[in-house]
Amino acid sequence: MIKFMFCIFTLLAINSVNGQVSLDLTNDQELSTTFSDSELKGIASIIQYVDQKVLSDTGEMDIEKAYHSYFEKIATSKEYIVPFKEENKYQFLESLDPAVFNSFWNFTYEHAGISYKDSMYRDVKNFKMLDLKPESRYIKYLQKLGKTDPYFKSLHYELYMAGDLSHDYSEWFPRSHEHFDFNLPKNRLWATVYLLRREENILKKFEQYLRNQ
Repeated sequence: MIKFMFCIFTLLAINSVNGQVSLDLTNDQELSTTFSDSELKGIASIIQYVDQKVLSDTGEMDIEKAYHSYFEKIATSKEYIVPFKEENKYQFLESLDPAVFNSFWNFTYEHAGISYKDSMYRDVKNFKMLDLKPESRYIKYLQKLGKTDPYFKSLHYELYMAGDLSHDYSEWFPRSHEHFDFNLPKNRLWATVYLLRREENILKKFEQYLRNQ
């Protein structure tokens, strides 16, 4: 009887979490007109990947509360928080449909020069980094959102013109998380993209790169 009740409570807990994590991306008209149905399924899997991390790390059962708690932790921590282990994250991203992955990011492997400890390393090969693509369908989606949403208008401008987020712009988002409803597809997707993009700074990554040579 005890085992039976335990199974029931476990199933109820799983269903509760799954119900709170689920997000209907088709409710976002701009998203639906930018991506195909199959691509939306791929995007949903990306969101779910980040959702599970956020729920696990915060211990929250409600996904909206979990994202707010996670961003509050980033905003108030004295240490720079990197959500995902690089190897695991890259493995997940590389398992995605290339059309979905390429709608957001690309990997770079070569760098013309990296300044490190008073030395300049030129023509650095096989130094893998994840970058947001400045001309991608996700950026076009942000442009559509920007017609009615001032934040996404500024975000589109930042990513399209600069090709990435400046430090100040990047840190503003977790500090201002209370202004975002993460039950809305546009906000949840941006939170997902933001957390996946958040990596160690290039010099720390380069230290690891040199150790592995």
